[in-house]
Amino acid sequence: MIALLAMASFVAIAHARHPTRDLNLVNSSRTAVASFFAAHAGTEQWDVDLLSRRGLQPNHFVQLDLEDPAGDCRYDFKLVFTDGTSEIRRNVDICAMRTYTLSD
Repeated sequence: MIALLAMASFVAIAHARHPTRDLNLVNSSRTAVASFFAAHAGTEQWDVDLLSRRGLQPNHFVQLDLEDPAGDCRYDFKLVFTDGTSEIRRNVDICAMRTYTLSD
């Protein structure tokens, strides 16, 4: 029982050190998204493809968990579309929103 409580406390502390933010990514555009990357604002250090090569079709959404260990809430997003185009959206405040919608 003590070991179980200690393990639960460790998990809670680890989660507190690396909080995540839920973000619903909605594709309201006419083009499918092939890949979606996030980086702390201004760093250009793109993480792995958060869509895990699944893509995101038009008029669909996916829930993502973004790690925010610093609690600063600001991210840059890199989107790669299936038509070969890409764009970067800078300084997105993920704490101010739970849904991020892509549109044409």
